Amino acid sequence: MLDITRHAIHRNYGPLHDDKTIWQMIKNKDFNKPYRTFLWKALHKNHKIGDYWSYIPNYEHRSMCHKCGTTEELEHIILKCDIPGQEIVWNITKTLWLKKITRWPDLKNIGDILGCGLAEVKDGHNRLIKGASRLYRILISEATLFIWKLRNERLFKHDSEELWPNRAEIHNRWLAILNAMLTLDRSATHSKYNQRAIKPQIVLDTWAKTLKNEPELPKNWISTPGVLVDVAISEHLEEPDLPNEPP
Repeated sequence: MLDITRHAIHRNYGPLHDDKTIWQMIKNKDFNKPYRTFLWKALHKNHKIGDYWSYIPNYEHRSMCHKCGTTEELEHIILKCDIPGQEIVWNITKTLWLKKITRWPDLKNIGDILGCGLAEVKDGHNRLIKGASRLYRILISEATLFIWKLRNERLFKHDSEELWPNRAEIHNRWLAILNAMLTLDRSATHSKYNQRAIKPQIVLDTWAKTLKNEPELPKNWISTPGVLVDVAISEHLEEPDLPNEPP
């Protein structure tokens, strides 16, 4: 998993990082604690999926994706499964990202997901775009964690496919997660956090071009009520016909 992640970062952004740098990436401040745990387990191949279940009597069926008929590896769950969830979340994420940057990253394998903490979004002059890089880390990590949770709900909570969340519910839950992150970012700029506070400009740069009715908002909208990330369902029913490229 380290090599897969290392070469995915190298393919997309250039540097060929050593193991130490990849392990240190887990501590990135843009990741929440549940994702750090998920990432640590993923790099260790310690998630209870796929072949893990093959050796447990009466639970062998859990090793396979019953819809796709393939071993349920992490890459399959996050990027390839046909069960409603991952495709919807990534389509919404892509639609939101394209409002900010006109190139959607080519998520070829699980290394592109696990290495998002070392992603560097650059402009046409090869200059780092800090706000977009930070948003990318937030979007990829939160989308991955949400898809993982949807999978766990299907496996351990819902006995019937009829109970699985539909497109509208997945859409609404994903936007609720993003808006919770936006709210957390805004509150983290408060002076009561002293040196731990996030600089307001970092938050403004991160979420610029993703907000509902953004042209009508003040230049500094940190303390403005009703600021929300918004993607209409109709916006991601069909994916924009744009080439997939590294950001």
